[in-house]
Amino acid sequence: MRAQQLYSVAILMSFGLVSFNSVYAQSIERHVFGVAGGDTSSGSTSLSFSIGETMIGTERQTTAALTQGFEQPEQLALGMIEPKILTGAKVYPNPAIDLINLSFNTVSETELTVSTLDALGRQVEAPITIQANGTALRSFDVSNLASGIYFLIITDRNQTRAGEFMFQKI
Repeated sequence: MRAQQLYSVAILMSFGLVSFNSVYAQSIERHVFGVAGGDTSSGSTSLSFSIGETMIGTERQTTAALTQGFEQPEQLALGMIEPKILTGAKVYPNPAIDLINLSFNTVSETELTVSTLDALGRQVEAPITIQANGTALRSFDVSNLASGIYFLIITDRNQTRAGEFMFQKI
């Protein structure tokens, strides 16, 4: 009986030494623990997906793209970060009934386009062009919009997204 206990202790101790000798530092590998997934492409467009990974988003500019999540392209090219066109931008009141105000400051004289999109990304109003230099305040009539969630998307002359604001119409 005593020999069996010593044998058990010896096995446990050797297991402990082996497991402690194989400890490595942490590293983040490119692994997605999903239940399924795949890749598909058509022409110059490709789609890679995984079922089980949380929803991710991609923000694209003319020369760069930022994708969240572990499923990343093999090559990631970084570009210059453009200076902010807008500062101190805000949309009020939120929620809105008849009018929504957009106030902002621009760092230089610029032409901006403001588009109103619904929650599905459809354009619901004709885009409005604003010439701005410094502090600006613009009011938009939203009385003809149905109740729901909308986005004001602000782009510059190069179609670079300068701002995106969500508001609720009640």
